[in-house]
Amino acid sequence: MRRLGRWIGCLAVATTLPGEVHAQDSPVSRWTAMAGIGLLDLGRLNGWALGPAAGVHLRLGRHFALGTDVTVLVTSSGFYRFRGGQADLSVALVPRSGTIEPELGAGVTGVLGSDSDGSVGNAAGLFGGGGVIWWIAPRLGLRGRAAWHIWHTGVTGAGASGGVTVRW
Repeated sequence: MRRLGRWIGCLAVATTLPGEVHAQDSPVSRWTAMAGIGLLDLGRLNGWALGPAAGVHLRLGRHFALGTDVTVLVTSSGFYRFRGGQADLSVALVPRSGTIEPELGAGVTGVLGSDSDGSVGNAAGLFGGGGVIWWIAPRLGLRGRAAWHIWHTGVTGAGASGGVTVRW
């Protein structure tokens, strides 16, 4: 845990450019990228899955963004241990820019993998959710996101992710 703290601290110092004192003074950047951890509810039999997450978002003007978020599901808590991947493709409304940037988005989602008995599991569907980025330095922030997924199989479930975000 100490190493993670040091790593985040080094990033904060490295991304603070001379003359940039407040994150809200920075112009809106076109690209953001996130790396962290994701959590996804796969239903009664497969339970909650957990794994590393990443995302890339492209700003489309001041108030909209197109993005993708991917989670590698390395373990799950259900009776059948599920491993695989999950991805969301979204269009988001970003009502304001500044130190705190909220977002509200919706789009398509998919999951693919297999469980402990060798069965292949896949599903496609829709999702909606929201999140927030807190810019702790001009180009470094922390992002949290939550979503509700509706799969074509009739299963619904929550998902969440969080991590470190950079912008350029």
